[in-house]
Amino acid sequence: MMLTALTVAEPDGRPEPPGAAGEPVARHVRGTVVLTAAEPFLRGHYPGLPVVPGFGLVQYVHELAAAAAVPGPGRAELTRARFLSPVRPGDEIAVDARIQRDHDGARVCAQVHANDRLAAEITLFYPREAL
Repeated sequence: MMLTALTVAEPDGRPEPPGAAGEPVARHVRGTVVLTAAEPFLRGHYPGLPVVPGFGLVQYVHELAAAAAVPGPGRAELTRARFLSPVRPGDEIAVDARIQRDHDGARVCAQVHANDRLAAEITLFYPREAL
């Protein structure tokens, strides 16, 4: 269930101001993946009408944050998840996220699109001790 493409972009093409440690305070990242019906986690979810489970979409957001060097091996807290549209095998899944660092950790606010349709809005929080 790995994202296949990753792009790191600054909003409006302008770099974000650096934080206290010299790293950007916020950044935008994007990752994409296309699933097939052969993915093991789709078996039985649901027979005859496979749907990507919500945990898979949350996992993609976490993988994108990890690829953008946000979290360490510590924990992430799921602070918000809205599942708006089903995601099916063959859909191109695009995860667009804004990563915001502050004094208590990092927040990853993401929109997950399936074939250009908004499928989910997910927010993860990585406490400072987990970074």
